[in-house]
Amino acid sequence: MIRRAPRSEMAAGGASGAEGLDSRLGMRLVSLVGGLCVVGALASCGTSVSITTAPAPRAHSVQVGHGVTVTAQAGGWQETVVVHSITRNVQGIGQFGSSPEFGEFLVVDASITDRTGSVLAGPASFSYQAQDGTVYTFSGGHSMTAGIEPQMQTIALHPGQTDRGLVVLDVPVGHGKLILSDPLNQIVATWPV
Repeated sequence: MIRRAPRSEMAAGGASGAEGLDSRLGMRLVSLVGGLCVVGALASCGTSVSITTAPAPRAHSVQVGHGVTVTAQAGGWQETVVVHSITRNVQGIGQFGSSPEFGEFLVVDASITDRTGSVLAGPASFSYQAQDGTVYTFSGGHSMTAGIEPQMQTIALHPGQTDRGLVVLDVPVGHGKLILSDPLNQIVATWPV
């Protein structure tokens, strides 16, 4: 558990150990616990791990088909993400495919390639922001029951391995942007949709 030291301790540097470090850094360490084991190869689930990434660059708009590199300083991993295509479906696929709850399915054909280190890759890196600012994730609405396959799986990748599949997002009809976030939920890149 991270404790913020009173201002008097922070100014004097009076807190000791991890608590003092956390206080002096102004709570900038991020703790990932349990099911959020994004750094899967670095720690087993249930273990608290502090990671630091390079300062968040300004998110930039990327063209479909171009790669984006995501790098983490701690753990020494780097991945390249490519969005190959973005399409829209107004209904699910097959006999058991659900209809969209929010309006339509945004179907993103994407690949994640591990360049160095080991990384847990999957659809959780993607989200969609509607014009009103609402953010929709891959697990929201009827995304997971749309019957649109092959959906990208969450798997551990090692250098040179690639995970490619469809990321299905249940989103409202209209314009917005596809968002790629790093493990600390910092926006790395966007694609206008």
